[in-house]
Amino acid sequence: MNNDAIFDLCNVNLDSCLYLLYGPSGAGKSTFLRGLYYGHAEESIDGVNFKKLIDFNQNIQHVVYVDQHPTRLNLSVERFLIYAQKTYVELNGCPKKLNNIVDEFGLRPLLKQSLIGLSGGELHRVHLASAFSSEVDLLLLDEPTAALDKANTDIFKRLLENFLKNGGRVICCTHDERLRDFDSNGYYFSILDFPSFFPSRPIVSEIRFDV
Repeated sequence: MNNDAIFDLCNVNLDSCLYLLYGPSGAGKSTFLRGLYYGHAEESIDGVNFKKLIDFNQNIQHVVYVDQHPTRLNLSVERFLIYAQKTYVELNGCPKKLNNIVDEFGLRPLLKQSLIGLSGGELHRVHLASAFSSEVDLLLLDEPTAALDKANTDIFKRLLENFLKNGGRVICCTHDERLRDFDSNGYYFSILDFPSFFPSRPIVSEIRFDV
């Protein structure tokens, strides 16, 4: 109320799965996602104050957020990826994994190019490669496939599947209906309609907020 967050989440427990947030444009999905990321700090996002409101449980220590409009830094792709690995050294980023993902996303020809000159799709692939190459507990993804063509969306889905297989947790804001077919692949996932959070199917045991 009065530009302050009206929820206070302590010891948030998320099962290892993919949570897809669907909702109309302007409903607040991106603000919600940024709030989850910055909620453990003294931050103000889109005029809403998040003051250490969110405390994930001990199984979620490291969180990475990929914005719908990733940052364009005056760095080469190579230096950015190396810098990200060093910045998140506590996340145990794996150089071998990074190299594999660079090849999967076809980024090797772009390594010497500046982030500033990349297309929207190329920039998304760079930031997603950085995120997937770090051993994080929770990925927050805002419209990750919006700038990706079908081929790169398929690569993204494979990387996402591998992340989930290894016990990862993902909260993803999206309008992309192609991501719904994770159900047919047998992956543990939930579809949440934002902002009502009334699921399209029962998910009682799939998301818990332990206060």
